Amino acid sequence: MRVRIISRACVLLMVLFLISSIFMSGSITFTLKGKATGSGDYPPPAGDHWMIIEDTLVQNEKITVERNITVEGTGKLTLDNVTLVINASNYGEVWITVKRGGELKVINNSKITEGASLVNYDFMFENGSHGLIQNSTIEDCGWDDGGTFQSSGGILIASDNVVIENSTIQNNHIGIVVISSSPTIRYNDIHDNQKYGIFLFNGSAQIMSNDIDINPVGVYSLYSKFTLSENEVHDNGDGIRSYYSSISIKGGNISSNSPDDCSTGTCSAQESGKGVYGESSNLSLDGVSISENSRGLITYYTRLEVHNSIFSDNIGDAIEGELSEIDLTNNLFSNNSGYCIRWMYSPLDVGDSNTFTQNNGEGRIILQWEVFLNITDSYGDWINNAEIEFEGEGIFDSANTNIVGVAKKAVTQYTIANDGSLIDHNPYTISARKIAPWDGIEYSNSTTIEITGNIEVDIIVPLNKPDLTVDSITFSETPKAGAELKIKIMLSNIGDTLAKNVSLTVTQKDSLGKTAVVNKTTFFLESNDDLELYISWVPEQEGETVINVFVDDIRNIPEKNEDNNELEKTVSVLEKDVPFFQSPYLYAGLVAFLIVLIGVGIYIFAQRNKPSEE
Repeated sequence: MRVRIISRACVLLMVLFLISSIFMSGSITFTLKGKATGSGDYPPPAGDHWMIIEDTLVQNEKITVERNITVEGTGKLTLDNVTLVINASNYGEVWITVKRGGELKVINNSKITEGASLVNYDFMFENGSHGLIQNSTIEDCGWDDGGTFQSSGGILIASDNVVIENSTIQNNHIGIVVISSSPTIRYNDIHDNQKYGIFLFNGSAQIMSNDIDINPVGVYSLYSKFTLSENEVHDNGDGIRSYYSSISIKGGNISSNSPDDCSTGTCSAQESGKGVYGESSNLSLDGVSISENSRGLITYYTRLEVHNSIFSDNIGDAIEGELSEIDLTNNLFSNNSGYCIRWMYSPLDVGDSNTFTQNNGEGRIILQWEVFLNITDSYGDWINNAEIEFEGEGIFDSANTNIVGVAKKAVTQYTIANDGSLIDHNPYTISARKIAPWDGIEYSNSTTIEITGNIEVDIIVPLNKPDLTVDSITFSETPKAGAELKIKIMLSNIGDTLAKNVSLTVTQKDSLGKTAVVNKTTFFLESNDDLELYISWVPEQEGETVINVFVDDIRNIPEKNEDNNELEKTVSVLEKDVPFFQSPYLYAGLVAFLIVLIGVGIYIFAQRNKPSEE
């Protein structure tokens, strides 16, 4: 009995050995479920570039690569339930590239991720390539290259023949980058990317039924034309941003976008919680819900059409438009904390088909126009930091001019209150005032106007201003090098008011071109008063010297005339006086006298020793 049991066990072991031998020999073409397999250009070469030039299938495998993966035009790579780990050493070092004619499929719970090095890789579908990312995860792709275009930024798609569906796109620099192509992006979860969930440049993608959240910007479009259908765009820094694009948004929800939601990336100052922002674009919304955003829908130089949509519970205004056109039909506005519609610098016509109910904010509608103010004084000079006040029916507002005396303000023509009543705020009294720092007096002027469009207003504030002038420069005596003298300077204030904190600077420029400060002093000077100043001066160098006198308020206070604050005078500085006993002429005379004496002595000596003619 015991022998029979042992024999049966031996037979069973032999059968198992034969079965395993058959599998190992490859004579059976099917595989067991969950068994790791590969064919074609598999496995990747160790430590080298993985080139796919034929049909290659990898299933149920975990692969780690450290070099580029390139699917050539003749190749096809399918990753089925595969974890592909990219273990790059440096950013920009490893690329997954699908060439024209090549095809890459990432399917059935596959994942592409970075390795232990924590260095992101790059991923690109070139024009004319084919791709499918389905029921899979792509993460840790793309990086911030500082605008040098060394990175794909994310999953870069430059081909129409790419579909990304039912997948998770997370923790990339940019989730998906669409360049001059029209891929299909549907039923995905696109979240926690560092910059944008989806970025389109000159693209025309079909984007439908995605959940796009926790990105600094959910969808960013530049020079693109595409449709967003039934997407959930929520909890981003900004939901959708459009520049020079044409976007049709059909259905779906755009909600709860706020700068607080940039948990993975970093919100810039631009990400202010806008649900939708359009600049120089065409935006069409139909059947969309925009709710609980920091700001609802914002446009600038944009054509906007909104139909059958709901704007509710937005923290700021539901719709803000500046220099834009708008067409609204069959929309519902409710419980917004700002205005339902704030329209600026363009005509507004809201038809009767829109419903405003239970708005908790400032009102239903506000129409504002740009008032451009030029504030000058009686002499035509701009007045900086002048205080401006606007006062109309139920409206009081203020502004300040900038450094060139200009102010711009959005001024309300009318509002429609929460109860539907219209309030006309015209006419307005616009006042400008300035407290002059040179005399402490407040000067002001005002005008009354009707504001029914963009308007430019000039207001002259009659300021009294000082006017300092240098009248003359004289010298107490002829300047000589090394000799002290007095410079007499006559100054006047021919302006209308006191000049205080006046600075006087006297400089010299000698014949060698050397410039030096002779004197600096400060004082005040009443209106229509003059001042006589004496400055000590010791010229150092003989020759022509230029004396410059400049007078001005040290705070650069504007004057009636800025051209009379400076005067120059050129004088000839004589050589330095030398005492007679130090004069070189004295020494020369003495030498000459000695020479004469010596000559006379020689002559006398010679005469005495001359032999007598006898």
